[in-house]
Parts: sequence; structure tokens; C-alpha cells
Amino acid sequence: MDHLPRRLTKQVPNDCGYNHRFSYTWQTKENGLAADDIPIILENVKHRWGWHFVKQEKQSQAVASGPHWYKSSFLVLSFESQLDLTIVKLMIGGKY
Repeated sequence: MDHLPRRLTKQVPNDCGYNHRFSYTWQTKENGLAADDIPIILENVKHRWGWHFVKQEKQSQAVASGPHWYKSSFLVLSFESQLDLTIVKLMIGGKY
């Protein structure tokens, strides 16, 4: 999680966060998670959660392996609890 400010990565539990995947998912049309949304998520969820990225269908191999791979990927948030997913969508859903 080198791309996030240290103050945020210290707050995210080790069994949550980047590349942790859970049953209840929300695929957004954005290519990143806003740093100011992490504290909102942390304050409102009761179970584990995470995020990862999926490639857009037409992503070229050059882009997929380049330094800006995330620009042609979609953010996926996932949650262990369906209620946590619903709460987060209500709290930050308008941004994504």
C-alpha cells in the first residue's frame, strides 16, 4: 500500500485493504479509491473489507503491464458483510 499516506495504512487492519477480496462486491467505474474515503469506511464497517482492481475489457497488454496500469482498470470494493457493503454505498456511493 505504498501509494497511500502512511497515516491511512496504519489504520487499515492487516486482514483488510488492498488485494483482500470478500464475497460482497461493488465494481465501480473509477480507477482508484479516494484516500479520504478510507476513514469513512473504517468508521462504518464492522467486518473485513478490501479493494482490488479489474482490467477493462479493451485494456491493451502494454497498458496492463505499464506503470499506469490502474488508469485503465476499475476499482472493486469487497466486503465480508452485505450490510457493510450497503452502508458504504450509502456513505460514499455518489462519488463512484
